[in-house]
Amino acid sequence: INRIRDRFPINIDLWPTSVQGKGAAKMIIEAIKGFNSNSFRLKPDVIIIARGGGSVEDLMEFNNEDLAKEVFASKIPIVSAIGHETDTNIIDLVSDLRAPTPTAAAEIVTPERLELIKDIKLLSERLNYLLNNKIKLLKKVNVVKSKRKKCLIISLERK
Repeated sequence: INRIRDRFPINIDLWPTSVQGKGAAKMIIEAIKGFNSNSFRLKPDVIIIARGGGSVEDLMEFNNEDLAKEVFASKIPIVSAIGHETDTNIIDLVSDLRAPTPTAAAEIVTPERLELIKDIKLLSERLNYLLNNKIKLLKKVNVVKSKRKKCLIISLERK
């Protein structure tokens, strides 16, 4: 959460669940279903399922078949960020994206505000440059057209 807020302050919806022990998979399934349900009005753009490292036993709930099916079926993209880089779970294989750590998941799904501001400024400058050149070009074309009219009028009057 801190990493997301550092990069780009946005609203974060949290669905409190247990992330280890008996029943954790069921709670995570309920959270995924809840975010995907029609009753959840403002659906998130992405769901991050995250948990720091732990023993194999601590991470076993993320190998649950029903949880894997729910992750795969989610209409909202899911980023799996379970354990450390070396840990691999079944939901890592069925999620839309696997991040090596919870912090990496936050960095992957969140733009950096200052970079976006810089990019928007650069695009704005390029757009202004192109529009100004287009306006100058149109003015030149209009001057040439108006000179042709004058020449045509002048040549008609001389006869």
